[in-house]
Amino acid sequence: MRTHLRVALVLNRTSILTELMKTLTFGFPYLELAEVDAEYQKSVNPNYRGLTIRGAKKADWVRDANPNPAISPSDRFQKPAHVAAYHGALESLLWLQSQQPWEALKYFISNNPTSNKVRFLEQHDTVTLFQRGLGLTTNQLPHLCIKGWRATTIRQARAEAMLTYLLSRPSAATARTPAGLTPALFAVQQRNLPAIQYLVKEGADFSARDTTARNVLHLLLGNYNVQQFQDLLHVEEPLPCPSLPKSDLASFLSSLPTGVVTAAWSQRQHGTLTPPLAAWIADHARSSIHLPAFRFLLSVSGGVGLAEANSEGNSAIHELTRGGQVSAIEILLESFPEAELASRENGNGRTAGEIAEAAWRRDKVGGAFPDISGDMQEGKYWRPVYERSPLGFSDNVKEEERDVGKVSVDDTWRLLKEVAGAEKRRLCKLETAEEVARRVAKKQMGVVELLTQWQGDMTELW
Repeated sequence: MRTHLRVALVLNRTSILTELMKTLTFGFPYLELAEVDAEYQKSVNPNYRGLTIRGAKKADWVRDANPNPAISPSDRFQKPAHVAAYHGALESLLWLQSQQPWEALKYFISNNPTSNKVRFLEQHDTVTLFQRGLGLTTNQLPHLCIKGWRATTIRQARAEAMLTYLLSRPSAATARTPAGLTPALFAVQQRNLPAIQYLVKEGADFSARDTTARNVLHLLLGNYNVQQFQDLLHVEEPLPCPSLPKSDLASFLSSLPTGVVTAAWSQRQHGTLTPPLAAWIADHARSSIHLPAFRFLLSVSGGVGLAEANSEGNSAIHELTRGGQVSAIEILLESFPEAELASRENGNGRTAGEIAEAAWRRDKVGGAFPDISGDMQEGKYWRPVYERSPLGFSDNVKEEERDVGKVSVDDTWRLLKEVAGAEKRRLCKLETAEEVARRVAKKQMGVVELLTQWQGDMTELW
């Protein structure tokens, strides 16, 4: 029955929907209603006394453990209105919002007075249950329409008609998901270029931000991984929606309102306190940075926010240094020599060169061998440390690792030592240092509280 209902919804067969409601009904969580109906449980199991967990009935225990009434087994599945919005079936959605389903339900109730379904419905608020079961109580139908948007001729026309109707309803354009995404932000997160272009044409607000203060650029850059940056002008990796066209980052940026994009480069998100470009760098600094994409982002952003410290007190060059991204550091310093990024302190009072030097000393003096098994086979492992060149410890770095920007600490230290030597040291902002100090103090106090609690527990135990 579920398959037939879905096909009828997608194809806008409202006459079939009417017959299904008259003969079988749909949208109601009958299994959940049966669980709380004692008479029905006794009929299917004469020995039923109610499942209990520590003396409480199962339904009560689950409800106490998860008090949100919106989360139930039936809410884990798409409702009829959700299916209609996802597939752009406007006629089906209009039918669901009309009085026809209710009239068909009343016909079923009058013709089946002894049915268990009718008895279940009589024990509850049928109107509220009906609206919720059909999926009409949610404010996220525009988001479902955007998620189901496809770039085929028929699907795009249906999606545009559906979205036009949904956004014409009160507060639909500002409706938010639990993460705080409006339809415009959700289209950017889904990287749905046709939907973005349509929403821009309709005047949607792309300057909104989600619950963590992420803007359109945070969402757009956060959705790309290294493989999808292989060719910035022609993305080769598949997008989350395989039927969407393969669009490049430049197309997205040119489709968004210019004023919104310009302002978004300097806006910080909560928690990490990073603007979009710095957040992208921090996400990729410990793995691999696609250098052509990095050059492109530096050019379109103008380097906005690169000198700003995040919640840990580190700016972009400090994150790149910690990740050993020497090629990216070279590009950064060449692109903005006037910013004197190499001589800037982080929240702990250390420059990128000093971080690289500390990593070099830890790697060399500490005797960290990148590949012990290879050293043992070649006999290098048994040589005294003083007989080896400092660069010899990293001579097994592969060339392909250099191509993606991640190389040894030797190259990072050498580069930053040369650049920082010609620049005047730039002290960090006082508020940045104070924020790092507060964070460290808070973390230490948390450790002290945990140790105190543990000692008290052990004292009671003994």
